[in-house]
Amino acid sequence: PLDRRHVLWTRHVLVIAIAALCLNNLLRLPEYIGFDLAGHVEYVRELVREGRIPLANEGWEHLQPPLHYLLSAPIGMLGRDWDAAELTRALRLVPMACWVASPFVLHGCARAAAPNCGHTQIAILLIGCLLPVNVYMSQSPTNDALAGLLGALVCWMSYRLLSKEHLEATKRTCLILGALLGLALLTKLTT
Repeated sequence: PLDRRHVLWTRHVLVIAIAALCLNNLLRLPEYIGFDLAGHVEYVRELVREGRIPLANEGWEHLQPPLHYLLSAPIGMLGRDWDAAELTRALRLVPMACWVASPFVLHGCARAAAPNCGHTQIAILLIGCLLPVNVYMSQSPTNDALAGLLGALVCWMSYRLLSKEHLEATKRTCLILGALLGLALLTKLTT
């Protein structure tokens, strides 16, 4: 039977493999690869240039909630004079960091959902981390990777609230869950 060590080993291997793939793709992936790429890059450029969150009618992706773009703004400030290709590559750092962090969050979800089943926990880790949509969206400067990570954190906290050990929801736990859901909604409305 698989025990906790096997699950932790799987998590660590996933973190290393994801980080290695992100580093490779950061350096080698063409800058034009990505979903609605120009709109997301322009959102960050305008946020940095204007010093305010753009209005929804001011650009293609400007209707998106601002959290991802605010987190990307320091990269945009550093790259103020970079061409679009260089800035696009640099703006991949936030989604890539979200993907690297995802095995830790998914491990928490897996432990809460299947506390005594190592096989199920490993399956949750592998499927959750390696879904093609997660792989693809984390390689482009979109808000989807952060929304996915925050959504997984909401699921983890919800599992914890529903588990036997945490049957009585404390004010603190409910506040954390509400804050995570608020952050997820500030990243993408479809969360």
